Parts: sequence; structure tokens; C-alpha cells
Amino acid sequence: MDAGSGNTSNVTVTDSWFESCYHEGMAWSEGGTRTVRDTVTMNNGQGLECGFTGQGAGSPVIDALRVYATGNFNGVRYGDNYNWEYSGKFDVHDSLSLFNGDDIFGRHWGKFVGSTTVNWPYVGNNRAANTYMHLEAIPAQNLAATIVSTPQAEHATLPTWDPQNPAHLARLTPFLTRPDLPNGAGIAQENRVFTRPAYAAGGRVSVRLDRPASQTRTIPWSIDGRSSVAATTETELVTGSLLMIAGNQAAEIELPTLPGAAAAMGFLSLHLEPSAGVEITGNRTVIWGDLGLPLPPTQPPPLTILGRAATGWKYLAQPNPAPADWAAPAFNDSAWASGPAPLQTAEPALGGTAVPGNPANLNVTTARPYNTVYFRRTFNVADRAAFS
Repeated sequence: MDAGSGNTSNVTVTDSWFESCYHEGMAWSEGGTRTVRDTVTMNNGQGLECGFTGQGAGSPVIDALRVYATGNFNGVRYGDNYNWEYSGKFDVHDSLSLFNGDDIFGRHWGKFVGSTTVNWPYVGNNRAANTYMHLEAIPAQNLAATIVSTPQAEHATLPTWDPQNPAHLARLTPFLTRPDLPNGAGIAQENRVFTRPAYAAGGRVSVRLDRPASQTRTIPWSIDGRSSVAATTETELVTGSLLMIAGNQAAEIELPTLPGAAAAMGFLSLHLEPSAGVEITGNRTVIWGDLGLPLPPTQPPPLTILGRAATGWKYLAQPNPAPADWAAPAFNDSAWASGPAPLQTAEPALGGTAVPGNPANLNVTTARPYNTVYFRRTFNVADRAAFS
């Protein structure tokens, strides 16, 4: 959910759940007040973000209570990756930001309104200031501080998560779905088959639960070895247990140094095992070894009819659409601008032509690109039969 980019808007989010969004779960920018209540943001790029200003000092205004951010790249974030202006007011209270890449990230690549400093400055946490990121308790309003899983130097008064603390568990419990049932677990990484030399002590295997644990969960694991993938005898080399405390749902197994004889084994496998309160419902194995799989058939090289360095490109960058017949071979593009390929709209390219940005896109140091830019080039195909 993303509100901003040229508009002032008031948004209220309640009793919601944002999970596995590639970028932000919630990103609030520009003007307006955004109110978030009783909401989970899990396994996203950014969990809850107060972004760029663009509507004057003191905007946007974010008011969040009882938010549970876990397993995100950043749990609670002030700022963004643009050289724009930032002066939002970011209040987050009675919340939990646990086991994220960064529980709290308060830096932005830009400048506060009225200043010129650009270089990832940290926003202040003084709520009395016009610009702030405040997560501390407010006794006068009976608002508790946000709980984090690791101490925060810039927010030293925030409590650190303690699953043995009944008050902390009471904050977590309303967010848990069926805490009485076992957790599902599995390997949580795309690659699960590697060459044997790729095994290295200190490497890591990612494991996730299906939802945050309501109490400490133990996942036993073992590493077994064979002389080769075809060998019938397997030897258990190393065993261990992965612990996930209440509130967590993701952890990593650090690959150990193997005992001496195992160094010569041509095939290794790591297995997850079930335990009390944990069922293995996802992928359970990672292997290192030559499986002898057949190679895919050789593909012919691609037929290039238009190289990247080709000249003769024409382009149209303007606020209005191109004429309806702009793609017809006979269209007269003599009035269009020209340059060598590749044509780039946002960054310089080797041997390319930078397409100018749209000056109508305000609130930025340099104009952002047009929403649409049209490109034309005439070329000849030597052998039509080469194409289906």
C-alpha cells in the first residue's frame, strides 16, 4: 500500500495484514495523515515506512499503534533512497518490531526541508521537533514504547524483546494465529542443490516457520555424508538444533566444520527433523554433490538483427501521447529527436543518449522521466524464414 507521489491524502489502515510484498508493506509519502492500527507487516522489503515530503515541512504525518513488524528487511523505516526532501512526523507506539534485518532504520538519502545536507543523515527522535521518528513511551497519553529485538543506539530507551517477560508476551499474543497449534517449518531459500565444493564452514541455510512462534520452537537438523551420490551407505556427520524463540519465524543454520573423514565425501545432505510443536511442512533438505543430472539440450545462439550500438533511433518525449499511427512503417518521424542506442531515461549509458526528464514532475531536484517515451527505428531483416 503506497500513498504519495504528488498527492495529499489521508489514509486509515486497521486490522490488516501485509505479508511477502516485494517492496513495501506500507509506504506513506507526500502530504496527509496516515493512521495505522492493529496491523501485521511480515516478510516485506520495508514493513512500515515514512517516506519523502514533497508537500512542505512536517509531512507526511504517520500515527501508528499496535503494529507488529517481523521478518522484514526493515521493520520500521524513516526515509527512502531518493535525493529528495524529508521532514515527516513518524509516531510508532505500543508496537513490536522484531527479528527484522533492521528493526529500526531512520536514515534517508536526501535532505530535510530547508537544509542542504545529503548523505544518509539520521532523523531525530524528539517528538517536540517538527521532524522526528519517535517510538519511545509517552506516559501522559499512556502509550507504551515499541519493543525491538536488538538494542537501538539512536533509541536507547526502547525495550529489548524478552519472551520470558509476561508483559512482552501480552503485547505479542493478539497478533498470533492459533498459538495452540504446532508450527510448520521448512528450508526457506531458492537454491537447495549445490556442487560439493560449494560447502564451506560458516555458510548458512535459511529456515522459516509458517507463522511466528508462540513459544520457543526447536528444529533438530543433521548433516549426513556419502562417498558419492550413488553410494548406499550414509554416515551421520553432525547434528544440531535451531532455536526460534517466541515472536520469531526465521533463522539460519550456520554450517559447521565437518570431521576429518567427511572432507573426502563427495555427497553431503542437510535434513530438518520434526519435534514437539514443529512439523516439517516445507522443503526439508539441502544437498551438496554431483547429482549426475542430464544437461539441457544445447540452444542455438540468438539471432541478432539490431545491435545495441545501432544508430538511427528516433524518440518522442512529451506529456501527450504520440499520434495513433506512430508505429506504422510509413509514419513521418522527421520531427522526432534522434540519437544512438541505447536510449536511457534515468541514468547515463555508455554510448547512449539521455532522454530529458519531464519538467512538469515537480518536488525533485531534477525532473523525473516522462511516464511514456516512444522509440522508432527502421531496420532490415535479411532472412524472414529465420522467424516464426
